[in-house]
Amino acid sequence: FALSHQFDLQELTDKDITFILDTSGSMEGKKLQQAKEALKYCVNQLSSQDRFEIIRFSTEAQMLFQKLNPGEQKFKQQALQYIDNFEPIGGTNIEDALQQALKLAEKDRLYQIVFITDGKPTIGQRDEAALLKILKKNSSKNIRFFTFGIGYQLNTHLLDKIAETTHGYRTYINPEEDISIKVKSLFDKISYPAMTDLSLKVKGPVRFLKIHPQKLPDLFYGSGLTLLGEYKNTGKVQLVLQGKVNQQAVSFPFETEIPGRLHQDTTIPQLWAGRRIGFLLDQIRLYGEEKELIDEVIRLSKEFGIITPYTSYLIVEDEERGLSEDRLAVLPELEKMQSNKSKLKRKYESIKEKSGQTSVEASEDIQILNQLDNQVQIQKTNQLGLNNQAESIIHVQGQVFYQSNNYWNDWQLSEKTFKSVTRIPFASQAYFDFLKKNSKAAQILALGKNIRFIWKGNVIEIFEK
Repeated sequence: FALSHQFDLQELTDKDITFILDTSGSMEGKKLQQAKEALKYCVNQLSSQDRFEIIRFSTEAQMLFQKLNPGEQKFKQQALQYIDNFEPIGGTNIEDALQQALKLAEKDRLYQIVFITDGKPTIGQRDEAALLKILKKNSSKNIRFFTFGIGYQLNTHLLDKIAETTHGYRTYINPEEDISIKVKSLFDKISYPAMTDLSLKVKGPVRFLKIHPQKLPDLFYGSGLTLLGEYKNTGKVQLVLQGKVNQQAVSFPFETEIPGRLHQDTTIPQLWAGRRIGFLLDQIRLYGEEKELIDEVIRLSKEFGIITPYTSYLIVEDEERGLSEDRLAVLPELEKMQSNKSKLKRKYESIKEKSGQTSVEASEDIQILNQLDNQVQIQKTNQLGLNNQAESIIHVQGQVFYQSNNYWNDWQLSEKTFKSVTRIPFASQAYFDFLKKNSKAAQILALGKNIRFIWKGNVIEIFEK
């Protein structure tokens, strides 16, 4: 079920913002030049109602003003000169940068921190848990971290947990990408906060469950917020969106009726499942594997046709076992898939890694899932999940099919053991006899000339002669 509502918000939320830039030796060259350009852009966009500070850090952290100053021209000019003088030298003292930035936060104003780094901590506190503890001590303050990780020599778990803990946002910039473009893009989005500390209250017989995102982000002018979840019961309800504008509580009630199932469209359930999977994968990646979470990821993946590193790798493993058991022995191309198994395994194991290119890619892939809004994004995530092994995914009559090696395969084939397979040549007399006796299978047969699917408990293979 989906609904939309537009709220009339007239007032901008005043904000404080601190820009933290890593100027360690590893930032030498193009990286630092682009980061400086991005910071200058952000400074020039500040309004006089904003207050700001700039912190550069390497072996130690250094503030420009020692306090938050208004975004007036004279302070902007000082900031631009300060940025011009940045030089890449020294180590990476993330602890000092965090400590200095956090002490500027005030409870009565929104405090945004733009944090740009290309490395792991090498000086001061280096332990991820200890650094997060520093952040959590300030959790009562209205802080949002927007982390930018440059390159692959990063602790992605640290940066992602910092963003997650503060309801912020994480961004990664590949070595070939322009740093300034991504920083400018995000800054334009977060420059005009409309409402913070959002929550949704429901009054009526309906219960909403498993809503994603679970932690509602801030609402900015020019952008929207889409919530997806399950619900129980139907009827008239009053929904109340609550939040704060300049730390003053506001609420926007509106009434609607939650109906029963309206249609068989699979898009909204798929989008919800994608977000749910993204949430679960983040929990697994950042806090450790739990069997219950992995089982739910695999179940949702197979039910809704959203490929993940778990399902792609485990399907290949399961099919490999099937070959050795003479199960589905009619699938000779599975032997070819084994050559790609090492790639799939690497994608699977990247969930556990904290650093390196695969770790960055895993974080980016999962964030795409967390923010799914349309069918095109689902297709993109499926390509990511199987390293392009599955060219496409489709739902037919409640069954999920994935395309591999020129065959459409029913996903259930990897879950069960079947003692027999009925092979039917495409467009043969046996093919038309089967269709005549099983007219409801017409939509499945419409997939093409090479299909494998479960029908009435049996495996049917349609193949081209």
